[in-house]
Amino acid sequence: MTDDDFISCLNQKAQKMLNMGELMGICGICSKYMINPLVDGELHIMVNQRNGNVTPILGVNGFHRIMSSDPRFRRLTFDYSQDYINLGVIKVNGMEIPKVCPVWIRGNLTTVIDGKEFTSTRTEFFSDCVKQSNGWQQSPARMLHHRCMAQLVRSVLGVPLSDEGSPITENPEYRQTRPQQLPPQPIVNFDEVEVVSATGQPQPVPRQCQRPTEQQRHSMYMPG
Repeated sequence: MTDDDFISCLNQKAQKMLNMGELMGICGICSKYMINPLVDGELHIMVNQRNGNVTPILGVNGFHRIMSSDPRFRRLTFDYSQDYINLGVIKVNGMEIPKVCPVWIRGNLTTVIDGKEFTSTRTEFFSDCVKQSNGWQQSPARMLHHRCMAQLVRSVLGVPLSDEGSPITENPEYRQTRPQQLPPQPIVNFDEVEVVSATGQPQPVPRQCQRPTEQQRHSMYMPG
């Protein structure tokens, strides 16, 4: 690929003519974190409709690439709450299937520094993360999982970039560069959801996980 072809691809992804400063900024970020800007899901280029400013947004695949390529990374595990949010039902192939989402998810990222393992913990709550978007409407549990993973990578591995779950991507001033044509989805009123017991339902993690207290929630942000 020639330089002109590469710039043309970035311009097409951003749906605007990027200036040299914007190109250098995007390429600098990609070089530092070994991100491929042409791969879907690794980097999104968000454009402010009002002033045309460009903001690079890391996708979930980008956070995965940064985490897996970091020599400090060892493992990432998740715990899920035993209480679920009941979001009603959806129709799949004519069948009504209940849609639920964990109230909270706790991620545990283990790194090795100077030969010693450290486990950092982050808890994300559904009520703090949920947004009225197609992704949260269709796959709320997966979105909550991605949000927790991205926040761990940002805070533990030191990635000062916005992610797909941050408010900047939900602001009407911004658009995603390659909007997907999604089928109409039922609108869920998140003010009317209820918490239901998950007893008897298959759990992502076999061991019991108690709802953390307020003091435990604050301590989860400190390295273990």
